Amino acid sequence: MALLTSIAVPLCYSLVLISAVWWPVMPSTVWLIPASLISIACLITRRWIPSAAFIAMSLALIQGNLFKYQSRVLFQFGTDITIKARVDSYFKKITHAMKFKPLFSR
Repeated sequence: MALLTSIAVPLCYSLVLISAVWWPVMPSTVWLIPASLISIACLITRRWIPSAAFIAMSLALIQGNLFKYQSRVLFQFGTDITIKARVDSYFKKITHAMKFKPLFSR
């Protein structure tokens, strides 16, 4: 029985996150408030399995809405996007290790 209870929380957490891919519609961020309140209430009453489920649901809501926003911003200018770039080495060899060149320098 102890093995079953120790694996139930991560299993529930993982199943909720994996199932988020097949949700028909991503709920808005307004649903983050009740999901967070329910997860806090479950943590206070030491109900670990529902708490893990609602924490995973909150994480899926945050990441799903962030992805939805980023894809909307990316495609607001149309479907044709031209990216011009030049690839350069970000590492320079030094005597004992590698030296990192920052991406954005002032």
